[in-house]
Formats: sequence, structure tokens, C-alpha cells
Amino acid sequence: MKDKSFHQIDDYYIEKVPKPYIENPLNYSPQPIAIHAVSKLQSYLCNQTDFQYGFGWDGNSVGKMLGVLVVENTDGIVGYLAAYSGKIFNQFDLSFFVPPIYNMFDPNSFYFSGKKLTKSLNDQYHYLLSLYRHEPTNEKAEKLSNIRNERQKISRSLQQQLFESYIVTNNIGKSKTIKEIFKAQNIIPKAGSGDCAAIRLLNHAYKHKYTPIALAEFWWGADTPSKSRVHKVFIQHVKKNVHQD
Repeated sequence: MKDKSFHQIDDYYIEKVPKPYIENPLNYSPQPIAIHAVSKLQSYLCNQTDFQYGFGWDGNSVGKMLGVLVVENTDGIVGYLAAYSGKIFNQFDLSFFVPPIYNMFDPNSFYFSGKKLTKSLNDQYHYLLSLYRHEPTNEKAEKLSNIRNERQKISRSLQQQLFESYIVTNNIGKSKTIKEIFKAQNIIPKAGSGDCAAIRLLNHAYKHKYTPIALAEFWWGADTPSKSRVHKVFIQHVKKNVHQD
């Protein structure tokens, strides 16, 4: 089956393509061919009609970290994969980009059902809070506390299940869950672990037996207030890598 997220690069001198160099995806500088692929992705973003998203310029959304991974497929063809971090509204699977490692917004997923339950508890909590506000009693306070604790318990359970549902493949075809990978490093994973662009790109490449060549990530959208993320600026990674043995 054709991989819709593989985009052939046919306008770059093939002799300029570097040998695979990615040893640590969290410690690299963008190579020229990756920068070339980024320009193609940015052109797509400026002209696409596949989805609507404001990237922070509309006041109702936020900018996004995006990434490209230049790869060579099993036929020896060089192309690039694209990914965005997190989700775009509740859209997790846009065909131009690599799919998420786990689609939590699938209506049949445990997460989707669990979030409906936590929303119901949240609505119940705020409804009772408005009723009890003018006539507080210890019994009412206890009832509110029980609802709040139950909501937190379910949320923590959902997060742990997510860490167990994100299964990542490495360069030798070995797969582990996000929970297992972080546990081996004595690190507690944060919410959203597994949804960054680089992890999605490498996981997709290794699952399809592509050879990674060059990686680049950049910010697309309104600058963050602190200016730590600026439109079109590349992200330079220099940090300890979390790897699989």
C-alpha cells in the first residue's frame, strides 16, 4: 500500500544527499536537504485546503511545532515525511502528515470514552457547586470532594493507559511502550510524551523500513509571548537522548 505521507524529493541534486547521519535525534543541526524539505512543507502550509487551523494568528488556536524527516525508502527513492506535534483541534490524522502513534480521539478508544466520563463528572461538579454555594454544609462539601477525587483518579488512570498504548519502533525494528522507554531511563514521562513531531517521524520511518537521512523541526504560527518559539525559526536540540536498548 502506498504511503501517502511519503513525499518524493525530485528537485534536489541526489549527489548532495548526505549519508544517514542521525545518531541522536535530540542533538543535531538541520542539514541543507532537510531545510529544502522544510521549504516544501511550508509551501504546502501556505497553499493547502485540506484543513483549517489558525496557528495562533486567529486568537483561537496556538502555533505548532512541525518537523520533516528526509528518508530513503526501500526502493532507494529519497523523500520526506512531515509531522506536527500534538493535535490540530481534535484532528489527529491528516493524510499529508504521518499518523499519530496512538489516536486517542478515535471514538472507539478507551481515552475517548474516559474523557466523556471525566467531562460528565466535571459538569456535575460545577452544577452542584453553583447550587451549594449559598448553603454550604459539610455533607455537600464532602460530596463535591468525592466527585473531584473521582475525576482526578480517572484522569491519572487514562494518562497511564496512554503511556502503555504509545508503542514506538526503533531502528532495529524493536518496539516498546513510552512507559517502558522512560522507565528504563528512570524518567517519569510527561503528558504528551509520544506526540512530538520527531518521535512520530522516526517511528513512522522505522515501521516502514525507511532509512532516516536528515531531521529538522521548526515553529509555525504566532510567536509565543516569551519569544521562545518564533515563526519559521528552527529548533536546535541539545539534550540527553531517551533511547531504546
